[in-house]
Amino acid sequence: MLNDRTIRATAPKDKPYKLTDIDGLYLLVAKSGSKSWKYNYSQGGKQKTKTYGKLAVLSLADARRTHLQYQHELLIRSPSARPTLAEVTKQWLHIKLPSPS
Repeated sequence: MLNDRTIRATAPKDKPYKLTDIDGLYLLVAKSGSKSWKYNYSQGGKQKTKTYGKLAVLSLADARRTHLQYQHELLIRSPSARPTLAEVTKQWLHIKLPSPS
């Protein structure tokens, strides 16, 4: 989990690199030294990246709030991300019923 001190201490390197935070949120540090908040996820079997904004505009706390809100929106928009009643029932039965020997 990142903190403000760690973020301020980051410096550019020969290649872009990530500093991971929570729930998939990360700070991408570019070779140029610019820093952007991003999130990689898959939707419909495709890899996607959401860019929230640059560190100069979006603080760590703001990035976390924005990320949490975006994850919530993804769940609402994507019914496939939510388990169906049948899936939940099947999982529950698998846990509760004795396995055949």
